[in-house]
This record gives sequence, C-alpha cells and structure tokens, in this order.
Amino acid sequence: MTDTIRIITVPSSASAAADCTGHVLISGSYGGEYNAYHAAKWGLRGVVLNDAGVGYGNAGTKGLPYLDRIGMPAATVDAFTGKIADPDDMLEHGIVSHMNEAAGALGI
Repeated sequence: MTDTIRIITVPSSASAAADCTGHVLISGSYGGEYNAYHAAKWGLRGVVLNDAGVGYGNAGTKGLPYLDRIGMPAATVDAFTGKIADPDDMLEHGIVSHMNEAAGALGI
C-alpha cells in the first residue's frame, strides 16, 4: 500500500493543522520565516507560499532557507500570478518564482 499525498490549501500557514502532516501545503501566506515556521511544525512533504512581491530584504522569500535547514522542499509563487491569501488562485494560476535547494533537488 502506498501513501496518498494530498495537496491541502489554507489561506494562512497559521491555520495549518495536524491533518496536513505528510502532505503538501499551499498557503496564501507570504514566504517569510514566521510563516515557514508554521508550515514546518506539521511535518509536511513540502510547502508553497506567496512571495508577496519579495519585498525589502527579500522578506517574502526568507522562509525558504529556513525550511532548507530542516530538509523541507519549499517554493514561492509570484504574487503577480497568484493572489496572496488565496491558495486556490495560487494553485490554479501561480508561477513559481523562488525555491529552496530541497525543492530544486526534486526538479521543481
């Protein structure tokens, strides 16, 4: 029997819950360290966040190296292609703008 990996969408990574464990999370949150922390605590297979236009000091992608440190594949969607706080729009229209090394190793 193989595990089924689901894609779970949530408007905010803070609203992710234990039922996300082992699955891929698409979150409308921006890709900062705080939101990456919320994603990391559930043992996900991977996470996609919003780059929120990247912002000052790359704030919208700072969570990617954080997630690399724990080996979690992560990427951000370009905010101009997928609406922030709308994970369904991100999933349907979003284009990956940045990824961490763990995601790159998977061919994202």
